Amino acid sequence: MDDSKQPFATEAATFEAQLPNLLGQHGGKFALVRGTELVGVFDTEGNALAAGYQKFGPVPLYIRQILPEEQKGSAPALVLGILTAA
Repeated sequence: MDDSKQPFATEAATFEAQLPNLLGQHGGKFALVRGTELVGVFDTEGNALAAGYQKFGPVPLYIRQILPEEQKGSAPALVLGILTAA
């Protein structure tokens, strides 16, 4: 599969690469990733969203809760860029 056609493929790969380290220190919190950069870790999804909009403007953002693989659910619409909080 060509990852270049998948929304947030780079961000997802960056998050997955960082996940083992993030679980040890930030389990349950929310990671904001832009490209290959882990922008920050936040206590709530809302805080991550606000920080992302402050830094990058009202654009789709990749925000994922830091959970072990067995606890992961589906991605919220905001993460996929289907909704915006503009």
